[in-house]
Amino acid sequence: MIENIFFDFFEVFSNGMYWGGEMGRLVEQRFGISVDDYAKKDTGESWGLWKKLNRAEIREKEYWDKILEIHPWQVTPEQFIQCTREAMKVEIPGTLQLARELYLKGYNLYLVSDVWAEMRDMMFVQYPWICRLFKKHYFSCEFGQVKSDPNYFEKICEDAGVDPARSLFIDDYDVNVNRAIEAGMQGIVFENATQLRKEIEKIFGS
Repeated sequence: MIENIFFDFFEVFSNGMYWGGEMGRLVEQRFGISVDDYAKKDTGESWGLWKKLNRAEIREKEYWDKILEIHPWQVTPEQFIQCTREAMKVEIPGTLQLARELYLKGYNLYLVSDVWAEMRDMMFVQYPWICRLFKKHYFSCEFGQVKSDPNYFEKICEDAGVDPARSLFIDDYDVNVNRAIEAGMQGIVFENATQLRKEIEKIFGS
């Protein structure tokens, strides 16, 4: 029986940070960088930098400086940072309503996000309901690990004092969901709020 639900944030509540969402659209519209070209940021050496940013090993400005050394885009770090702030504000319809319903039914909700410090701070400003809805937050910039790291989900379940077998993890990235399943949790790969509601009803039997 599920008692605890762990939600990812970006691409589940906010359609902001990755090339397939609002960030990719803004970069293409403003700077003429195709979505396919921008997606290279999430591969190879660039992906390693992304992990370092989210583990708080480097800061936001340093991250973009290094990205621009690898990818010769005619954009400043400040312009990219501004796009991230705007992209974060685009909500995915229906997810917050579903989370509120689950909260009112008595489920323990937790937020799990690979996010850097500056963006975490903006999340609290933009979405004050984060503090009210979730029992605890696990941010990679505080935790020092990202979700794809080994034993991540065992550690957050231990910290939260919950049984993985009674816990569900929701994320748009199948690698992260598989990590949670390996830790004994149930998992759902998020596509949209309608699909998520149907998947939850299957698991909960109602």
